[in-house]
Amino acid sequence: MQRQSMNLLRSYRYDPLDRLVACATSTQASNQRFYLKDRLATEIQGTVQHSILQHGDQLLAQQKRQGSVAVQTSLLATDQQRSVLTLLDVKQPHAFAYMPYGHCFAGGDLLSLLRFNGERADPVTGWYLLGNGYRAFNPVLMRFNSPDSWSPFGEGGLNTYAYCMGDPLNRSDPTGHSWSFFGKLFGTSTSYRRTSITTLASPSPAQMSSQLPAEAAKSGFFTDALKTVDQSLRRSSKPALDTPSEARQYISNVVERLDYDQPFVKRLGEVNKNLASHGNTSLSPTHARVYGDLAAVVSEGQISNAGAHAFAAAEWYRHFATTRRPSGVAGTLMNFGGALVSGVTDQKLYKTGEVLRKAL
Repeated sequence: MQRQSMNLLRSYRYDPLDRLVACATSTQASNQRFYLKDRLATEIQGTVQHSILQHGDQLLAQQKRQGSVAVQTSLLATDQQRSVLTLLDVKQPHAFAYMPYGHCFAGGDLLSLLRFNGERADPVTGWYLLGNGYRAFNPVLMRFNSPDSWSPFGEGGLNTYAYCMGDPLNRSDPTGHSWSFFGKLFGTSTSYRRTSITTLASPSPAQMSSQLPAEAAKSGFFTDALKTVDQSLRRSSKPALDTPSEARQYISNVVERLDYDQPFVKRLGEVNKNLASHGNTSLSPTHARVYGDLAAVVSEGQISNAGAHAFAAAEWYRHFATTRRPSGVAGTLMNFGGALVSGVTDQKLYKTGEVLRKAL
């Protein structure tokens, strides 16, 4: 039996940080990639250079330079997932259409460097090399081509080949490891990294105490944590001297726009006001975004109130494990208690069918 000859279609090179920095074929010049804060910023192939202009996570424009020819600038219109929907050059707009898992129909796909979720598609295979080349996602097969090194017991989840747990419309996976949830409010593209609740169980106070240095336990660590819990349950009798922090104000704006009848949303609004009245500024903008996104999906009926509290407890525990701050203990305990209380409420909503009426 004659052995079929194998042809090398494309080769890839990585830097010491495991980022894809060059691709090459046998018939074309090498394609070099340059990054800014883990985002693709410039790509050079021979005399052609493409550069991406962006502010934070928001894509703005694409520039193309070819030799001594004048720079060609095109504006990019994207959705909140950073998927390029329209490219506007000096001649006309070019529209892009995607299948749910990112397969782009032929047409203007060669004009824009970035496509689905703001990722660069491999020009030969059409795959998205997520995590700056860590793992190839096949939009036609709707799955990864290789297993996740963080699966099945880590943040990668049980299904080692699944993309965004089967929900590519509301989630993205820029790292190739664990999916992120899109911020839906105010047209922002801010996302947070969501850790599987099943892999982050809320700890007991004894477990937390065992992770603390002896000095912290002696310096009133838990006293500060209990003080935060107490402040969250009651409004200060004294008028606030300072305006609420940006994170507190963000939570207030979110709650005003959502279904206040949902227990999670109602408790979030009340606790936020109570802590703001005490001048508490322990809530970071990142955690404020997490709470805002959770409140949004609870109002839409996508997750239960107990599920939102459990997820928030897991996030606060991860914060505590990293920083060893009292706010991490307070946030974990309060949301763990909120999950227990909300479980009863959720059961009533499902039993009476009220959850279905809220979703309509």
